[in-house]
Formats: sequence, structure tokens, C-alpha cells
Amino acid sequence: MMHDGVLTIISVSFHSKIRERMSFASTIGELRKSGYTVLSVKDEVRKNLVEKLHSRETLFPGIIGFEDTVIPAIVNAILARHDIMLLGLRGQAKSRIVRQLPSLLDEYIPIVKGCEINDNPFKPVCKTVCRPGPRMRRCYPGRVAPPRGTPR
Repeated sequence: MMHDGVLTIISVSFHSKIRERMSFASTIGELRKSGYTVLSVKDEVRKNLVEKLHSRETLFPGIIGFEDTVIPAIVNAILARHDIMLLGLRGQAKSRIVRQLPSLLDEYIPIVKGCEINDNPFKPVCKTVCRPGPRMRRCYPGRVAPPRGTPR
């Protein structure tokens, strides 16, 4: 079990109260106190879609002519946590829709520094962070470093 390990925030975009508390979390203990919970991708996309629907944001900007057909079907599939397969002829905005789906993911996620795969900070499986012990898996926090792709 990992205790107050060092943590880096790659990003967070959920309820503002939790976001404010989590943005300053630098240890696993602080992250737990912030109320952050790890969600599956489908649950995260669904949660962010519900937030966009409540705030009446445009879901897929630049997609014209599918507001009454394709977009409601995609919204229903996401809300029901279904898998989605887009089929259609050329020029029917399939690629454009797929390119905009990541906007429904959280902008930032917390990771443990030193972890190569940026897995769940509460239950890491990364070999550089967790080392097997005689009876139980023992996890060691990694070093603090800025996330990849961020300016130093």
C-alpha cells in the first residue's frame, strides 16, 4: 500500500471545489483528502458530458447538419456508457467527431512521479513504483518532476 508518496498533477477538470484542492496536492495523502476518485474512461466522459449539457455548451463545434440526428445518438450512447462505432460515407464528419471526443476527458490527471505508465495513483502497478515483497506488494513513491510535455 502506498502512503504519503510524492505526486504530480498532470491535470484535472472536474468540480471546481475538488479541482482547487487537488491542484495543490503533492502527496498521495493530500490527493485522498481532496476527494479525488479515479474514474473509468467511460464514467469520466459521461460525467464531463453531463456537465457540458447542464451548462448548455456546444458539444461538437464545427459539426454542421447533424444536430438532430448523429449528435443526439452519440450523446445517448455516452450517457448509457455504450461503445461507439461510427459508420458512414466520406464527408460525414466521422473523423471530426472522433477528434473532438477527447474534449470530454479531464484535462489533467494526477500521477505518481517515476511511473512509466501514469497509472492509478491509489493502486499503482508500475514496476518502477511498486516492488513485490515477500507477503504483499509494497509501493514506493517516485521522484517529483514536471509531467512530460509541460514547459519547465
